[in-house]
Amino acid sequence: MLLRIVLGACVLLVFWASTPWARPLILLSGGSDTGSFVFSQALVEVWERPGFSKQEIRWSSELDPRLRLERLPRRQGDLAILDARSAHRLLPALPDLCVLSALWPNRMLMLTSGSNEGPMELLLTPSAIPLTMAWSGLSEGIPPVRMLSAEWPELQAGQILIWMGPPQASQLRQFLRTHPQVQIQVLAPSVRQELLQQFPWLNPGVIPARSLPRQSRNVQTLEQHAFLVSRCDLSSELAQEVLSGIFRIAAWPQGPELFRELSQASNQVYLERYSYHGEARKQFRNKASQ
Repeated sequence: MLLRIVLGACVLLVFWASTPWARPLILLSGGSDTGSFVFSQALVEVWERPGFSKQEIRWSSELDPRLRLERLPRRQGDLAILDARSAHRLLPALPDLCVLSALWPNRMLMLTSGSNEGPMELLLTPSAIPLTMAWSGLSEGIPPVRMLSAEWPELQAGQILIWMGPPQASQLRQFLRTHPQVQIQVLAPSVRQELLQQFPWLNPGVIPARSLPRQSRNVQTLEQHAFLVSRCDLSSELAQEVLSGIFRIAAWPQGPELFRELSQASNQVYLERYSYHGEARKQFRNKASQ
């Protein structure tokens, strides 16, 4: 009798361990000053709501994108959020990892106030820093550069604020609402093309008219996406559950800020560029054919 009980317990244990919902998924993000941190925090908060999902997700921070990815094959994490530059540099050398989805877009904006004749100064938000490396190839040297912290200054004549982030970000919208003299400048086509050549993880992008205060026309710009990455052997059930949950949140009119920028259509440009999880590739291709 005791032997039967022990055998039955072992069978139940093996069955529990083999089901896709047996343990929490670990989501890895960057530090507290990154979009991946904000996205992960919002995701886990929603995921913990009663009845939202039968799969638990927990969240951990790993500052170095390379270490973040290296933890996945070692089963020290299941999902990781990666910036566009790191995805371009790291993913091709990691065949065991696959993209689950492109996430929110970061789009480039140039903001000015008054005339830009004479001496210039670039004011950079943190995510725009890498783009200044190309500036020397587009003008006669690099203008003086000042890094911005959380607080943005009043723009003076000759100053150009370069923003690389989600167009719907509350900080950007609030800045434009409270500074009616600030204007959105359109990147010249030659500048866009040069930046695309120097930064292959960028794509042409558009900020639709009326997305921002006083924006009456579409703005042609450049964009880069964050990515959600997993092991390629993540079960189809778990991949489907994660994707379904993320895009359900994205459909909420008053959902978390970064989720409002998500679109399944954003994946079309990346399906041939990166190795996608089989379940994700099937879902996005089916969506495109509808």
